Amino acid sequence: MNFKVLQVEKYGVQVLQHPEMDDLRRTQCLCLNCAEMQDCAIAAAGFELCKKYNIAYAVTRCPYFDMKQEQI
Repeated sequence: MNFKVLQVEKYGVQVLQHPEMDDLRRTQCLCLNCAEMQDCAIAAAGFELCKKYNIAYAVTRCPYFDMKQEQI
């Protein structure tokens, strides 16, 4: 298993990053591809956690996911 972690600066803070997962997160996270993301309490709560702790994560399971039209 190749698990590569780099130290990078994001938003003025030094953090550790898994670059391959971070690249996948942008295209594969359900929230980032959901038509309802702007009005979603779950996505909003997740975003608040990301801002508070300077983290990023990908949502891989959601009962409310609705694919954006441009993704179909």
